Amino acid sequence: MTACVIALFLQVLPLRCAWLTDLHVGAPGAERLLTQTVDALNHLDDIRCVLISGDITEMGSDQELLTAHTLLAELRHPYHIIPGNHDTKWSASGTTTFPRLFGNDRFVVNYGAYTFVGLHQGPRLRMADGHWAPEDLRWLDTVLSSARVSRAHIILVTHYPVDSSISNWYALLDKLDSCDVRFMMVGHGHQNAALSFEGYPAAMGRALSDGSSTVPGFNIISIDHDSLTITETRGTVPGGQPWYSRLLAPTAHQRDALARPDFGVNRKFSAVREIWKWNSGFTMTAPPAAGHGIAVVTDASGSAYGLRLTDGLPLWTHHTGGPAFAGPFVADDRVVMTSADSTVQCLDLASGTPIWTYREHAPVVAAPLIASGRVFVGGSDGQFRCLDLSDGRERWVFTDVEGFVETRPCVHSGKVFFGSWGGAFYALDANTGLLSWIWHGPRPNRLFSPAACWPVACGDNVFIVAPDRTMTVLRCGTGSEVWRSAEHQVRESIGISADSSLIVVRTMRDSLIAVDARIDTRHDIWISTPGFGYDINAAMPVSNDGVVLYGSMKGDVFALNSVTGRLLWTHRIGAVPVNTLLPLGGHKVLATDFDGNVILLEGGYERKD
Repeated sequence: MTACVIALFLQVLPLRCAWLTDLHVGAPGAERLLTQTVDALNHLDDIRCVLISGDITEMGSDQELLTAHTLLAELRHPYHIIPGNHDTKWSASGTTTFPRLFGNDRFVVNYGAYTFVGLHQGPRLRMADGHWAPEDLRWLDTVLSSARVSRAHIILVTHYPVDSSISNWYALLDKLDSCDVRFMMVGHGHQNAALSFEGYPAAMGRALSDGSSTVPGFNIISIDHDSLTITETRGTVPGGQPWYSRLLAPTAHQRDALARPDFGVNRKFSAVREIWKWNSGFTMTAPPAAGHGIAVVTDASGSAYGLRLTDGLPLWTHHTGGPAFAGPFVADDRVVMTSADSTVQCLDLASGTPIWTYREHAPVVAAPLIASGRVFVGGSDGQFRCLDLSDGRERWVFTDVEGFVETRPCVHSGKVFFGSWGGAFYALDANTGLLSWIWHGPRPNRLFSPAACWPVACGDNVFIVAPDRTMTVLRCGTGSEVWRSAEHQVRESIGISADSSLIVVRTMRDSLIAVDARIDTRHDIWISTPGFGYDINAAMPVSNDGVVLYGSMKGDVFALNSVTGRLLWTHRIGAVPVNTLLPLGGHKVLATDFDGNVILLEGGYERKD
């Protein structure tokens, strides 16, 4: 009887919750602000819980996450938390530390008649727009199914606004039909704002720091029956009148408020066809590899799959103990892959049978490279390794890497080149692992590290692009700068033509640029605007058979003439970031995307205007 009375009391009692977002622990002053906020919240007796909607850390490092977890553990109120893009994009642990510390990276919790549902949009390990992961959408299906049965009033908590800042924003909104969604809470924008997503009322919350004050800020949400108000608090001082209020009534989904993805371009280039398509059911952030008629792909479930190239038929599956976010590498009859379970693994290409396993001291999110019977791979443990392809034994280990390694290295002129998320770019002797030189860009912020691009080399020079929007050319032997250019807004995408004459970079504003690779001054051979618009996808341009290929963050595959830059064809495979493509010759290209699709395309040149 007592339990029933308490339950009824909680259902009618006004519900007050604190709402924090964009804490950015690791940024200057953020730890102090969070400490002050926890102390302020602990002096509030009338709040039921604390809701935290992402960007808990600045760089997603284990130390930043541990610091945030330690500070939040001092709360005397329960808290419910999701990560944001800063916690998942720059994740040295392969996004495994967050759920290990906080118990999960999504939540569902009931307070009276209201069910709060929290899930995030990544993107996991790759720069792109936010994206609803297929595994998270399946989880949401079960939550919504239960909510329909219980007739719960749903309040959705997420990080990105549920609009075109998420590549497949509609995938979630279309699931909400027949559910009683009353409100949405988002972060990411760092300011308080009233919003609406296809008819669903929403609010964006301010960041803990407003960038100009030494006093932290957060919001208090109050729900009294069906009335909701949001009031800002600065330090310990409430903001007075609510800045947001509304009646939490049932909402009609305005499905046509935003245009759904347009696949009309596929009719213009009708000669391009999808030969086959296969789906793993989990996020794929890694490009495919192939050899001897077998394609190899990996995904966030920690699995590697061998698919028959002719028809996509699965031939084998190999499971690891953690997400596999980096591209595998195939050489002869072997596959080398990495996993967030801290391993580098070598498999038999034909059967997927493990040949050897090398265990590092931290999760591995870097892409391996096989060259001359050796495996070159960076780690999240401050080390870079050279392993023997035959048995996995160490050839050498370089132990002084700043930050973690995500990239695929480049081996050229007896050296191995790679960048890290500590801001440095390294050249090591490929035979001994001894440091030849190290280069730091002029801007020390780790977010500007030349760490995501796959460096390319030609002659005496190695080429990189970084989030500082600058293309840099360094001398292979000395690390001295040959030239740097910020004329175009490049970011992290760079490739080299099959004949090594052109360096191809993607800008952030609808262009691919081919630069002469054979001279020591910058000379643009061609500039092409194929139509991808704004793009920050960390996919590399690739080249084969006189064609440059690029996959955009909006789901398009572009093929350009490598000599002239003329657009040959475009094909949209989805509303989803596409990973670095694998050209196979004969106008065929293998693609993977964030939805877990593997698609074999055959290009063409016919266009119907």
